[in-house]
Amino acid sequence: MAPNVADKLSRAKEDVKAGMQSMLSGDQSTRKTPDDGIKPSSMENPLANKGADIEKAAIESDAPTKPTEVSKDKTGNIKRTVGGH
Repeated sequence: MAPNVADKLSRAKEDVKAGMQSMLSGDQSTRKTPDDGIKPSSMENPLANKGADIEKAAIESDAPTKPTEVSKDKTGNIKRTVGGH
């Protein structure tokens, strides 16, 4: 190998070894975790609380809810019907 390539290779090996050591030691200086005090905002994920909003709207509305019936057809596949239809 050319000396330049061997030098780059040895530096790359050292970088990998240092990276592995920091991962094994639990060094989180470069990681962004919720422990850093970063709170996810609704702007980052607009669908984050949609399920809760829909559930709340369903509870507050006076619309009748239809039960979901689960049954199996002749071949054993599960089929779901809303309102028994």
